[in-house]
Amino acid sequence: MYDEMIEWIPFNRLSNIKKIGKGGFGTVFSATWLDGIRTTVKDSKKEEYTKSRETSSTVALKTLSNSQDLSSSDFLQQFKNHMRCKLECGELDIYGLTQCTENQEHLKDGDYLMVFEFADYGDLSSYLQKNFKKLMWEHKLLRLIEISCDLAKVHKTGYIHRDFHSGNILLSKIGVMKADVISYISDLGLSEKFGEYLSKGEVVGVLPYVAPEILSDEYKIHTPEVDIYGLGVIMVEMSTGKKPFDGDKYDTKLAVKICKGLRPECSPGTPDCYIELANKCMQKDPQKRPTANMNTFRMLKKLI
Repeated sequence: MYDEMIEWIPFNRLSNIKKIGKGGFGTVFSATWLDGIRTTVKDSKKEEYTKSRETSSTVALKTLSNSQDLSSSDFLQQFKNHMRCKLECGELDIYGLTQCTENQEHLKDGDYLMVFEFADYGDLSSYLQKNFKKLMWEHKLLRLIEISCDLAKVHKTGYIHRDFHSGNILLSKIGVMKADVISYISDLGLSEKFGEYLSKGEVVGVLPYVAPEILSDEYKIHTPEVDIYGLGVIMVEMSTGKKPFDGDKYDTKLAVKICKGLRPECSPGTPDCYIELANKCMQKDPQKRPTANMNTFRMLKKLI
């Protein structure tokens, strides 16, 4: 399809580039794409679609590891993962690639960047910090249902996210009036096809969301249950409005405590059944955690 093609985007067609975030595996920017996103417009009289573009579009840019070296396995693997996840299970639109042609404050000449859909409300962590006091439980649960359904799609197609935390969940405006909100999983560059290749012993992710079996090196491989543990921590974050273990250092001492059973706790007044589900997701034994399938979806929906 015309509007799904990945294209090369000249760097001089991107303006107003601003840094909006930085994670362990890349820096994210917002930008204006002067040529605009590809679209198709249906001609109701001819029952045909016409190729078109938006006048200009706000997009997101993300640097990829070792991107100046096109032969780097890191860069190529990340882009490959993003693309195959988009095709098989992803909700995030990817528009193309670009290359920085001049040194800037947070960019180097030669850096390659992925160009993708801009999230109006940013990531879930920032969204909670800004809007938590006015969020009703119904809205929190709707976001969690969307997240669990997205994760179920990822797992159903045989992938493991491996870096599942609130900073990798984006929120955008939807609807004709852009009045509604939808959440979806992003940053699938570190995802793996289960059984295809597993990074044994490698600790990936943000510490409070990393499952104890990865921290302790007991199982040495990432499984879908690792993502479920992260979902449980996200549920606690949705309850408190704060990052897990807020104020503590994310260091070896905290990792040891997590391996010994320390877990973030929901805030007072949280429904008991919600706490129970979050705790199940954070079970030490991976086999006792629920799956991100329709069962989890139904459990969350019952709470609305």
